[in-house]
Amino acid sequence: MELDKAKEICGLMASIHFHTLAIKDAEESDLEHLREFSLQEMIDAKNRVEEENKAQLKNKRANIHVVPDDRLIASIHTYLHYPLSNMPIIHFGGTALGVVPLREPSNA
Repeated sequence: MELDKAKEICGLMASIHFHTLAIKDAEESDLEHLREFSLQEMIDAKNRVEEENKAQLKNKRANIHVVPDDRLIASIHTYLHYPLSNMPIIHFGGTALGVVPLREPSNA
């Protein structure tokens, strides 16, 4: 994968995560753009940027880029490719994983 494409994909995933943490606003278009990439492409992007980061450190340069954790990649992919539902995607041993709607807080 080309480094520029890998950095773009990793940057989009970081943007979504930072938005979730209320660190930085993200656009709906960031999510829609990520929908274009497969899970494998997201993983390949992370691996490519990690390789570049290691090369930068080896060459004693300080230009490194944020890479998402594998769990974040899986979470983003699940969010983008599974329907919103009150039913879990996986349910095992009292724990479940799903893409569930959040209720707006009531003003009561």
